[in-house]
Amino acid sequence: MTKGTGDRSTRHISVVIRRIREKTESFGVEIENYQSVGYGLSVEGRAVVKAALGARA
Repeated sequence: MTKGTGDRSTRHISVVIRRIREKTESFGVEIENYQSVGYGLSVEGRAVVKAALGARA
């Protein structure tokens, strides 16, 4: 996401994920960390997002 060392960009991603978590937790959407893989939505979080998107259609 940024130029520079790996530590700096890794830290930046962590900060962005933390801020997204703060905004989504009130909706019941949880972002999980999968060690050595990345991030993803919990099963419950995916259901909330799917229901919200279905409501718009």
